[in-house]
Amino acid sequence: MGLQADLIGAHALGIRNILALTGDPPNLGDNRESTPVYDVDSIGLVRIINAFNQGVDISGREMGKRAQFTIAVTSDAFVTLTLEGRDGLTVTIPANQTMSQRVYLTAGPGTRAAVSDRTAVRIWVEELGTTNRVSQDTIFNGKEN
Repeated sequence: MGLQADLIGAHALGIRNILALTGDPPNLGDNRESTPVYDVDSIGLVRIINAFNQGVDISGREMGKRAQFTIAVTSDAFVTLTLEGRDGLTVTIPANQTMSQRVYLTAGPGTRAAVSDRTAVRIWVEELGTTNRVSQDTIFNGKEN
């Protein structure tokens, strides 16, 4: 309910561009005693905003007017991740644009990954609060300078 009120208020103030992020757990920030609130993740937020753009709220009730939000999400359109054990499963998110989130891999001086031209790496991404996870194989190009 509060999230919908925030979106209605943002729209009333003229805010039209939304970058939907789940965010980091609060224990990574300055207020380590804070507790997380994950009523919805970024995919759920996109679904709510998309519903608003269709003129309905989260429960499907008509709102009287369609919102005009532009939805952005973080992703990489060139990497297809699949749910473990579900080959070819993809999820369509009705976003207007995507932005890449960078992941940096580092290797300590003298380690095998640092001195090798190429090291195979499997990157795992896990959804907070669930057991959903996906992986992507890639190559780490190390080679010390």
